Amino acid sequence: MKRLQSKIYTRLRGYFLVVELLFHKLQKRKVIIFYCTKQMHIQSVQSTISALVDASRFSVFVLDLSNSVENYCPVNGLKYFSYMEVPWRILNNVIVVTPATGIHKDMQRKNTTIHIMHSLVDIDAMYKDSAFDNFDYICCATKYHVRSFKELFQNRRSLSVRYLLPCGYPKLDSLISKYNNRAVSENEFRVIYAPSLCSTENTPYSTLIKYADLMIGDLLSNGFYVVFRPHPLSFKKAEYSTIKSIVDKYKNNDSFTLDKSSDYFEVISSCDALITDISGTAFSYSFCFERPSIFFVNSGSRGRLLEQPLFKYGINNVGKMVFSSNDVLSELMSYRCNIEKYNLFSDNIKQYRSDVVFNLGESHKYISESIASIALGYKNNKNWVKLN
Repeated sequence: MKRLQSKIYTRLRGYFLVVELLFHKLQKRKVIIFYCTKQMHIQSVQSTISALVDASRFSVFVLDLSNSVENYCPVNGLKYFSYMEVPWRILNNVIVVTPATGIHKDMQRKNTTIHIMHSLVDIDAMYKDSAFDNFDYICCATKYHVRSFKELFQNRRSLSVRYLLPCGYPKLDSLISKYNNRAVSENEFRVIYAPSLCSTENTPYSTLIKYADLMIGDLLSNGFYVVFRPHPLSFKKAEYSTIKSIVDKYKNNDSFTLDKSSDYFEVISSCDALITDISGTAFSYSFCFERPSIFFVNSGSRGRLLEQPLFKYGINNVGKMVFSSNDVLSELMSYRCNIEKYNLFSDNIKQYRSDVVFNLGESHKYISESIASIALGYKNNKNWVKLN
């Protein structure tokens, strides 16, 4: 009964918000809707939402399908939908901003759509080619995003994307501000293993199913403290059986921890190094803490992976690529035994970070000002890359 009452209340609240949204439009206020389907999306746009709400020039709404906006974006005056879907067919001339990909064409039909990249990883092997088709503007986090989108769209004359914006990565800025000075443990060498999700596009690169058990066992046997952090969606997919088997095997080991926390950076801020395959978390981790990441790539996928600019040019600046679990162990042993080698990563990471990430520390300001310019009809920024 309580669940039914909650659904009825949420649905009614949604109807009232639709009415309020239409009322704002009748007042000729520009409406901006942030569309978020996952908790990580809210974290990616929180600072941008706050900046636009503070500006008081627009009516800002959030359509939040993850039900996490209250916890991660507690902005006074913000209106949000937590259940029902915005009726896009009856809305027109609104600004839709989202970190989600593959949006429905009805969102774009009579509106202006803006995509904010929620990962530093390049688009190749991570997204379907059609994932960005229904956007007018794409906010790029790195110079490699701009390059990859230009290559993806260069021969597609029916493309709707008009501009690539050199914006930056708000999530990284907030992480650096919050965690940059966090010290690592002095008593043990802690590593976090964060494999990527086994999705259709990147299953060949994921190390979770085939290599995780053996690698974690080797690390524990050699005195490392291991934090196991699977992708949150992996707990709902076929690889969950692998995760459960690993946890059951090592749960009684005092040097093993499974991390399922919503704010995983609170946990990994105390880790000395990160292990992954192709997860963009590695670059977020290294760019934030200035500590090394190890990219474990199985031999069958190394060629395609090296074609991605961020990996091709970035791995040696933030860590190292290895091709076996033994190589992972050897590299970590060298960090633990040679503190000078370990400390060299800090300067390399800082230099590379400043070279590739746009508007470091100021990305939310750039994005909010760009959205405001688009909403007000000013679309001639000389730094934007025009595609058609």
